[in-house]
Amino acid sequence: MNSTVKNGVIYTEREGTIGSVILNRAEKRNAMSEAMWAAIPAAVAELDADPQVRVIILTSNGQGAFSAGADIAELQVIATDPERRESNRKAIRDAQ
Repeated sequence: MNSTVKNGVIYTEREGTIGSVILNRAEKRNAMSEAMWAAIPAAVAELDADPQVRVIILTSNGQGAFSAGADIAELQVIATDPERRESNRKAIRDAQ
């Protein structure tokens, strides 16, 4: 198994023809932060560039929850800052 860390909040793994993008904030039930959204495109591109990877799975490293949804504490901060609102919106859009 080959693993690559992306800024601590997500990482990728490869096992045979399967590539995984893994959410890595179990302590927050993998609540999606702007950093997580921003890291997804590069992680997917990295796996997509590997000719052996045939499928990419989005999963989490924690038990009990794939993702709790948005990081509400971070959203409260983002709501008061127009630049952060825009960068968060862009990160989410780019990850789709």
